[in-house]
Amino acid sequence: MITRTACYIGIAAAVLDTLYPSERFEKQMKMLFSLVFLIIVAAGFAKGGISLDASIPTEAESAVYSQAEQDAYDLFIRIAENNINSHLESALRRNEIFFVNIQTSINISDNGGISINEVLIKTEDTELFEAAANIIKAELADDNAVIMMY
Repeated sequence: MITRTACYIGIAAAVLDTLYPSERFEKQMKMLFSLVFLIIVAAGFAKGGISLDASIPTEAESAVYSQAEQDAYDLFIRIAENNINSHLESALRRNEIFFVNIQTSINISDNGGISINEVLIKTEDTELFEAAANIIKAELADDNAVIMMY
């Protein structure tokens, strides 16, 4: 409401600024429009339409924010896991190792670091799994990564 009124006053001031006959009325017109604008803003405060108090979120609003944060975190985890899966899949294909599926599970530490909990490879051949595990360990540069066949 206030924003719309301020826009209308601004437009009216611009139109009337071009219409007044000479420069001698410039100061009076600016003072008049400033006064009208201040009255409208003061009326908004008086009616309670504008408040400068910072409201404390209700319990329901806090729950919505918490759920939104959790959803964003879960989405970030899924995207990161999918990106790691894609990278590992392309590394295995470059080495001509064929598999059925790869799944990774990651953890994000408090400082923002990503650690890979485990990598699951679905393959039919145990020898193929060993070769795949060696390539994945080299790609991850992590000897502690848990690589399992399922």
